[in-house]
Amino acid sequence: MDLLQSSNVEYNFTGVNITDTVYFSDQDILLQNLGPKRREWYVVVILLTVYGVIFVTGVVGNIFTCIVISGTSYMRTSTNYYLFSLAISDVLLLIIGTFVSFNVMVPVKFVYIPNLTYILT
Repeated sequence: MDLLQSSNVEYNFTGVNITDTVYFSDQDILLQNLGPKRREWYVVVILLTVYGVIFVTGVVGNIFTCIVISGTSYMRTSTNYYLFSLAISDVLLLIIGTFVSFNVMVPVKFVYIPNLTYILT
C-alpha cells in the first residue's frame, strides 16, 4: 500500500487565492530525503578500488606476520603468540567486514552470500 503525504500549496494570482493539495508518494519522499538507491558507476569504481587495496594489503600483511611468527623458532614468545592471534582475527575481520561494509556503502545484490547484510545486522 502506497501511503501518500499531502502538502497544501497556495497560489496567488493577482489577489485571487487558490489552495491546491499536492500528494507525494513514499518513493518521492525517500528519494528527496535519502537520495537515489544506487550510486553512480564512478563512485562504485573508486570505492571498489579503495576497498580492494585495503583488503589485499591487510590480508597479505597479516598472513606474512603469521608465517614469520610460526616459522621462526625464536619468534615463539608469549607476546608474539598474542600478535599471531591478533593477525588471525584481523584477517577474519577483513574477510567478513570488507564485503559487508562495501555492501552497505554500495547497495548491490551480490552473488557470494545473499542478504549477508541483513543476517549480520
